Amino acid sequence: MTGKKEQRLIKDKLLWYFAITYLGNGFACAQYNIMAQPLQYYFLKGLHWKPDVVASYMALFMIPWVMKPLFGIVCDFLPLFGYRRKSYLIVANVTAAIAFILATQAPTPPYVVATILVAAVCMSMSTAIYIGLAVQSDRGGNRNRLYFSVQQMCYYSASILAALVGGKICQSYEPFKAFDFCAFLAVLPSIVVAVLTAVLVKEEKSHLNKELFEKTKASFKQAFHTKQLWFIAAFSFLWSFYPTYGTPLYVFESETLKFSQDTIGQLAGWNAAGMLLGAVSYNLITRNMPPKMEALTVMITCSLAAVSWLFLNNPATGAILELFRGMSNNWVILSIYCLASRVCPKGTEVSIMALMVSFRNLATSSANHVGGYLFVNMFHQQIAPLAIITAVMPLLSLLLIPFIPEHKKVSEETV
Repeated sequence: MTGKKEQRLIKDKLLWYFAITYLGNGFACAQYNIMAQPLQYYFLKGLHWKPDVVASYMALFMIPWVMKPLFGIVCDFLPLFGYRRKSYLIVANVTAAIAFILATQAPTPPYVVATILVAAVCMSMSTAIYIGLAVQSDRGGNRNRLYFSVQQMCYYSASILAALVGGKICQSYEPFKAFDFCAFLAVLPSIVVAVLTAVLVKEEKSHLNKELFEKTKASFKQAFHTKQLWFIAAFSFLWSFYPTYGTPLYVFESETLKFSQDTIGQLAGWNAAGMLLGAVSYNLITRNMPPKMEALTVMITCSLAAVSWLFLNNPATGAILELFRGMSNNWVILSIYCLASRVCPKGTEVSIMALMVSFRNLATSSANHVGGYLFVNMFHQQIAPLAIITAVMPLLSLLLIPFIPEHKKVSEETV
């Protein structure tokens, strides 16, 4: 990289903003990261709920992530305090911090569920806006591809730390104290992100008026008539339907294989390391690939990662499998982002990118619910049948690959 390019990157405030905010989100993000293991530990060991019940509640926490398009529409259409992005980010992160504080004081399980749901709503809205900001910066070009990669690298670097810390805390404390401790640790990152948003995000003021409303409406009409977006949404669902992962895998490791809570936390750290590896390797491997070849590569990698769980039998194989799963999972995320950003009409960046992510979250949520039911009621708490189902789902997308446009970048259309 030349000196001039290095200087431009150093001065790129948005790049630094994405890096720091995704470090914060990588440590604390609603039911994920620092809260992921303690939350399931709380339900399974503290409240003694059955795995299928826990899976249903974990699926419930995914509802806000499926609702991302709604949050995107609100942000695209309705400025808050004169801004379409900045104000929403500040309010959402402050509210998330308050929700985590209230979670530490939760007197009953329904109260815990409510506070985590509020945090999930706030984090879902925030991440939808982050992706929209990245798309707006350089629509379909190398700069937003760089932002996507930086976001993912920072998120999963922090996730490694969060997974290890969460595992240690669950190993050291009983379920209720472990949950409270981790919820308290999740407060600070949200506050830091709110402050950074106020300082670093520069946005022109906008107010709701007829001209803005009509432009945005026309962009949405154009978006929903773009067939490529619907094919990309289908990819997002098929590549993300993982009934193996989540509660079934946690129960299989903790109760069948008798892994300790510390070991499970370390495995989550290996998964985060895999996601980090995926963020680094994705651009290196797919940068010059035609879109169809890129999609085919991601599909095959997904399927191989899923079927490899047939070989899980000890912590060492678990670490290797989590590393591979994390890498393939991040390839899915980045591929969806890059494919969608090429065909996303101007003015709908947050909403359309959120729609693509929501299909992924819908797949993850429904897979966790279906996986929990099958795991308990049909497969007798064995992981192998779920691994086979998980491997088959990405292969179905082979029928859709011919419909991906050949071009690498679409020119920006102005409405």
